[in-house]
Amino acid sequence: RKAQSMRVDLEAAWTELNTPAQERIDTLVALLDEAEVTPELVTKYNDYTEKLTARLPIMQAISRKQFLEYKLKLSNRGDGIKGSTNSINQIELMNELSDLQVYINQSVVQYENLYNESFYRHENPDTTILPNSLSKQTNSLTNTITSPINNKLTTYGGKNVIVGSNQPV
Repeated sequence: RKAQSMRVDLEAAWTELNTPAQERIDTLVALLDEAEVTPELVTKYNDYTEKLTARLPIMQAISRKQFLEYKLKLSNRGDGIKGSTNSINQIELMNELSDLQVYINQSVVQYENLYNESFYRHENPDTTILPNSLSKQTNSLTNTITSPINNKLTTYGGKNVIVGSNQPV
């Protein structure tokens, strides 16, 4: 447990000296380069990289969702991509957003159950909620969405959210 004691000492010194994050990282990398590779270290490394690999598709879906929300916001203002102001394209965006939201919600629950930790410990959990600026458009489209997967809009915590199918993307 000498390594744990060393880590505690380093953390205390870094906190007291307000050491920049990059210097802390560089120090830890240098120490890790000199450390003996033990079976315990390999196990911890493998566990961590497995979690990173599990997070990747969820983060990609969140990025795609944010892009689609931006596209929908542009189409609402009328200065978006050519042809994006027609209601068919908006409905397609809403359908994909709905599917992504369902996929994200299901994947986050699976991740949290598997790894027994919050997925949103570093990210903003509000990324799963449509921005308020879209509420007028989403409310106006609610009655026009006729999808085989029964997409619909609802309000949760005072914000509009999309609820859709249980089919992952």
